[in-house]
Amino acid sequence: MSSSAVAPLPCRQPAADPGRFSDHDEVDAVYDYYAWQNRGRTAAFWLWQLRDTPWLDAGNGAPSAPARLRMRTTGTVAVYGAEDERFLHPETQQLVGKRSDVLRALGISAEARTEDLVECLQRLRRREEEGGDRNVPAALILYQALAERAFGRGERASGEMSLGSVLRAFGEGSGLVLTDSGWRRPSQCLRGAPLFGPLRAFAPTFPGSEEFWQRLAVRLPNVDDATAVIKELAQQDRKQGREAPDGTTQSIVLETLKLLAALGRTHPGALTAKRLGRLPLWTSHGWRSKRPVYAVEDPVVAEALGRERAVWCPGAELEQFRPLIGALRVGELAAEHVTVYSPGPAPADPDATALVRSAVTHLREDLQRNAASVAQSLDCSWDQLADLTVCIAHHLACCLDLPDTGETVHVPVDAGIDWSSGTLHVRDTAALTRTSGVGRSIAARFPGSRREVALAWGAACDQAEKGRTAVQLSLADDQVRRDREAAEAERERRLRELGSEVDQRRTATKAQAGTAAGTSRTAVILPPVPSAPPPVTGPSVPPVPPAAPPRRLVDPGRLRLVDPSGIITPLKPSVSGAPTARSSGYSPGTSSLPQPRAGSAIPQQHTPPRPYTGTEQEKVALDVVRKALATDDDWLRDLRAQRGLGADAVDALSRFYELKAYKDAEPDTVLLTPAEFRRAAENDGFFLVIVSGLEAGTGPVSVRIIPQPLQQLTCRPSSSVTVTGIRGTHSRVYQLEEDR
Repeated sequence: MSSSAVAPLPCRQPAADPGRFSDHDEVDAVYDYYAWQNRGRTAAFWLWQLRDTPWLDAGNGAPSAPARLRMRTTGTVAVYGAEDERFLHPETQQLVGKRSDVLRALGISAEARTEDLVECLQRLRRREEEGGDRNVPAALILYQALAERAFGRGERASGEMSLGSVLRAFGEGSGLVLTDSGWRRPSQCLRGAPLFGPLRAFAPTFPGSEEFWQRLAVRLPNVDDATAVIKELAQQDRKQGREAPDGTTQSIVLETLKLLAALGRTHPGALTAKRLGRLPLWTSHGWRSKRPVYAVEDPVVAEALGRERAVWCPGAELEQFRPLIGALRVGELAAEHVTVYSPGPAPADPDATALVRSAVTHLREDLQRNAASVAQSLDCSWDQLADLTVCIAHHLACCLDLPDTGETVHVPVDAGIDWSSGTLHVRDTAALTRTSGVGRSIAARFPGSRREVALAWGAACDQAEKGRTAVQLSLADDQVRRDREAAEAERERRLRELGSEVDQRRTATKAQAGTAAGTSRTAVILPPVPSAPPPVTGPSVPPVPPAAPPRRLVDPGRLRLVDPSGIITPLKPSVSGAPTARSSGYSPGTSSLPQPRAGSAIPQQHTPPRPYTGTEQEKVALDVVRKALATDDDWLRDLRAQRGLGADAVDALSRFYELKAYKDAEPDTVLLTPAEFRRAAENDGFFLVIVSGLEAGTGPVSVRIIPQPLQQLTCRPSSSVTVTGIRGTHSRVYQLEEDR
């Protein structure tokens, strides 16, 4: 048992003689059932008597039971008021204020109890319902105290209300959640920032409010809430005949659309055309529920088109709301839908051209110094921007191909860029320095940062007009980008060179075949058609289910190329941090790999009979590659049986080919042996070839040829080397299909 003595206090004498009390403040609680049954520890009887006997002075000097008294603190004064009669006498509080053990033993409350906090909220509600003023600050203090008291860390104090009791109290009557719309039950309001203004009741926010309201079953706003609010706003504006939404409506619409966009990023399935396809949108022609409605990134084009068509005006940069465009059934006018032209002569202006080129260099320096990530988001080269030629077209217009409808619209604009010819068209030179003019056109090449670049363009033009010279910075990231672009250009050259070789061989083969066909005719003898067996008579026999067709490999001789020229997959950004031969810890030097011996090395079959073996599959894959490249056995030699070579074949130009054969769909990840990895790192003329669809009936046969695979794919070395990103590489793909 513990032995904690209670210090004597300056107070009135208790009714009982304190000399008879025990020195122990805790005892075992037991009850009699055949024997003493222990129920745990509890306060000693003398402490219970001290707690319930009026002997301590309250704030007004009257004797009171300690269990009814509380400490005077900032929190308790805010909750109960400064004149509450249950505060300790100041002299008594000064003596025991630092003795938490004495406070706990006597049952004096140092903070407000949960039930008292709930009662205070009920009094605030009752006072307002009787005509009193709404006391929001007091309610916030009570909520914060409740959050700390009822849901704080540690165990709930003895005698405190449970969560269930608090929930029941908050749900009784008109509720205990004070919102801008009045008192509400938790089920009648939402939590979080009050996005919907006066249209919906939101629980108040305070430190720790998110968890508190969540525990009280106050939910977050969802897609249905957002769409209902926008519909109500549109209906209100239509009834009141407003030509444009007021500031409050615009604020709510903007916040609501941002909420929908955020939900679209976290819960893509929640945004569907069924739910949002007819949502009212504020457009250049007022509120529109019907479609078509168009979304235009360039504000210059948007303003011009908005005079003739309904253009969506979300209230902020369109880029923020991109996840909504599909679900809202809004037609987006991308760059490929807009063509700038001049119906009359548009002479080049040397002075304006010089100004723009100087401004581009200042823009580049500014972004490199102060917004490196924005500078790197440029989707073309800086040289392409710096080479723009400015032409003055006083009747400048743009041709818009409207999506979905196929209609073409011509609208006047102040500025625009024809990227195919590298020409910047403006109506007058004043548009060159305007953010809404050339600034927006230049910023279109910086996805995700258009607003920042458009604003920076004005400062760049100011520097150019003052005749200042920009510093040509050469940063490490720029060098990496130049190296990457050079590598991509080199891969493009190799793929096109490979295609040209194949076309030449295929042309030569057709010419030889035509000459041979003109000099000889071969008779074709068809085999006799077997006669059908006579019908079987006799007792009926249950039909035997047909056997599954045997699995077999495709016949390379019956394959034909869908597109003899093949398809070069589009350029994609290189994988950041993808290890190359050097970054993987391998440094090419003197090769430890063997050199190919003269002649072919075709592996022999040693496996037991099966539908087809791995060796047969590899042989069919090699024949398919030869067919795609229009080669024969002599030009592309089979070296699969030469172990440790790191390649399956070599061509007449000493270029190595490593084949990966798959019976069905093309994978995105393949394994390279250590020898294959070293061969790819050492030999610049190395091709990784992925052949898929080799089992008949599984899908189209495909041959993907990847140059410089270690520079394009992400490598993860292990006992073998795993390379991923096959389907996103810069490669040449041949599709084949079987003749029927």
